[in-house]
Amino acid sequence: MTDGQLGRDGERAAVEFLRRRGLTLVETNLRVGRDELDAVFLDGTELVVVEVKTRSTGMMGRGLESVTPAKLHRMRRGIAGWLARQVEFYGDVRFDVVEVAPVGGELAVEWFRDVA
Repeated sequence: MTDGQLGRDGERAAVEFLRRRGLTLVETNLRVGRDELDAVFLDGTELVVVEVKTRSTGMMGRGLESVTPAKLHRMRRGIAGWLARQVEFYGDVRFDVVEVAPVGGELAVEWFRDVA
């Protein structure tokens, strides 16, 4: 499996994981200017911006570790631009990270809430 395919499979696994936990998908692969948001969900009235990090091995470190302050800044800028174009009102905004990694032929998913 290529890295690109693994990344797409990881994003699908993350979306399904969060949907099964009651979040409502708003958009995926959202481009706002030069920023990209992997997924945006609603958790009740809270808007949740999700960064999905898929790793083929542990050699690159944890996905959560790769979400730097600069990446969080781009996520904030991206969601601010998206919100400015919306007619609906959204309450609070939360930033989550979902790590996905192949384990024993399956994709294991770990969810980190409110990382910023």
